[in-house]
Amino acid sequence: MPLLPEKSTFVIGDKFGLAEILVAPFVLRLYLSVKLGLLGEGVEAKLAEIPKWNKWARAVLANESVKATFNYETEARKTLDRVKKVREANKLNTNGAANGTKV
Repeated sequence: MPLLPEKSTFVIGDKFGLAEILVAPFVLRLYLSVKLGLLGEGVEAKLAEIPKWNKWARAVLANESVKATFNYETEARKTLDRVKKVREANKLNTNGAANGTKV
């Protein structure tokens, strides 16, 4: 990641800053999706192979404010519910199209 300096943890140095605050929810959901197996096997290992990303993402995930505001169990349940609804909708659309009905 070209935005990350070589010797510091975060974008603006050693302090958790605005860049991290803004993207923390996306980083959290990315790793949650990986843990739930929604992105396939080996994704976490591939992310770990990107040294700057891995160092930065781990620091974002370790931030106390981030951990305090993100409830993994609740978010996991909501994520799995959304995936289930999408899969059911796709199944209905596929079955309807196969039967010649318009969707």
